[in-house]
Amino acid sequence: MAGVGKSPALVLGVVQALAFRVKALVIGALVFMFCFVFCFGGVVQAQTFGEFFNQKKTQKKYLLEQIAALQLYLSYAKKGYQLVDGGLQTVRDITSGEFSLHGAFISSLKAVSPAVRKNVKVAEILSYQIGIAKWFSEFKGNAMLSPGDQLYILEVKAAVLADCSRDLESLLLVVTSGRLEMEEAERIRRIDELYEAMQDRAAFTTDFMAKVERLIRSRERDRFDILDLRRAYGFE
Repeated sequence: MAGVGKSPALVLGVVQALAFRVKALVIGALVFMFCFVFCFGGVVQAQTFGEFFNQKKTQKKYLLEQIAALQLYLSYAKKGYQLVDGGLQTVRDITSGEFSLHGAFISSLKAVSPAVRKNVKVAEILSYQIGIAKWFSEFKGNAMLSPGDQLYILEVKAAVLADCSRDLESLLLVVTSGRLEMEEAERIRRIDELYEAMQDRAAFTTDFMAKVERLIRSRERDRFDILDLRRAYGFE
């Protein structure tokens, strides 16, 4: 890997060692991060989310660092492990903005429930959430969509993200040690249910936005047909 100056075998060994230490710490921060993101998105209604509005600036800084923890974790899943001279590389946030990741924050993360520490579905639920938010933003402000169309899309988006927020709050309770008195099997069963619900929601969103795209393409074709006719009859 460029800029590292170590053999591939050594790089892999260092990466695996770093990843083993960081991975268990990161998952606990992921759900808290999403609570923060969707609280500012205006779709969170539960009291636990409302508490984020009362955070002081220094506390909000830590929440931004949780966003950085998410982008780091997802970069592992999407791109594999990366190493640079200073350690693990922070990558660009896949939704928006860039944030720095501080080692002091990572080392202070509380351990999550052993029942879910290695459950890949936790990260996949969050990945679905990112995809849903991104898909709804693809055609924002498109000239082929009327104000009424835009309003309808926003209403659907708000409803879907509100459902997502409720599920993420449930996930928060399930994965955090001590928050709920649940047996390990019950926690895993609940994660499976939340995973299936988020999977269905992602499927609905992709289907809905595909229909929006087809509507846009149809209107674009109609517009071009009209322009061709105007040119054919000398109106342009």
